[in-house]
Amino acid sequence: MTGCGFLNSTRLVALLYVGLCLLPARVDSVEARQDTVLAQILEYTGSVWLHPRKVAPTFGQVLTSSDTVNVASAGSVTLVWTDGSVSKVVGPAQVSISGTKVQTEANLMGKLTTALRNFCFSKTTPMEEAVLGVRGNLNIPPGPMRVPRIVFPPSNSCLVDAPTELVWQPITDVVTYSVSLYGSGKLLWQSKTSEASVKLPAEDNLIRPGYTYLWVVDAEVGDGRLRSEQATFSVLNGAMSSEATRHLSDIDQSVSDMRLRHLLRILVLRKHKLYVEAYRDAQAMLDADPSDHLAVQLKAEFLERMGLIDEALELYKSISAP
Repeated sequence: MTGCGFLNSTRLVALLYVGLCLLPARVDSVEARQDTVLAQILEYTGSVWLHPRKVAPTFGQVLTSSDTVNVASAGSVTLVWTDGSVSKVVGPAQVSISGTKVQTEANLMGKLTTALRNFCFSKTTPMEEAVLGVRGNLNIPPGPMRVPRIVFPPSNSCLVDAPTELVWQPITDVVTYSVSLYGSGKLLWQSKTSEASVKLPAEDNLIRPGYTYLWVVDAEVGDGRLRSEQATFSVLNGAMSSEATRHLSDIDQSVSDMRLRHLLRILVLRKHKLYVEAYRDAQAMLDADPSDHLAVQLKAEFLERMGLIDEALELYKSISAP
């Protein structure tokens, strides 16, 4: 009897263990929980930190219900909320993004249209970081370029109008460049030149809106070639071009503060990958205020995205200089 009781007890424990293993995972587990997107950072000044991430904010950074923004004395942060309101919080302050009270207490600077708000918070492919802008050490030796560097159209970018020329940064002592343009997996056009740019032929439908194209530059050196990166670009189709134009027009008509207007335009242009146009707005900010730290940072980012690495590096260094 004692042995049978021991066996029954052991079997019971085993069954309980199996049963517990088969129970469904808790719904409120960390893996199942998803934080709600509530705001984006438009700009900040002074000392501003995000918690629990323990990092400094960046332009256009998305904030969720789990984020808290700490603003030190003499600092500030401007946020775009999912309801379309644009507000500025002046430090010292601790902003819980999940709290709605901060929106009414903060300095309300404007209100986005419904279409513009929906676009700003629409889900898109995460943007590739500007490499130099996130490096801690910018002491990169200048050195001669080893391959041609794409300038225009920038890689992974969109354009409002079809390009009329292709531009790259040259390599010293290279006499001839071979330029190739591809579309739909086939070679569309090819040319040779001794310059650092080449005009595209004025052929109908060579580059059409809504399609993605790839171009590459080969520097001919002796019997070999030095190839640039393979840069892709596209031209906005009619619907997307109209959407971008409408969003920019909404900003121009509804936002009176010129600096805020440029920042909102850059936010929209950046999301459309219209880097050339975004660069122009950053430059306009610098023309108005050459000491504008954020404008310098944004200009450097778009210079980098356009392949002008040396120019971008100099601006990044000026930002990081004590």
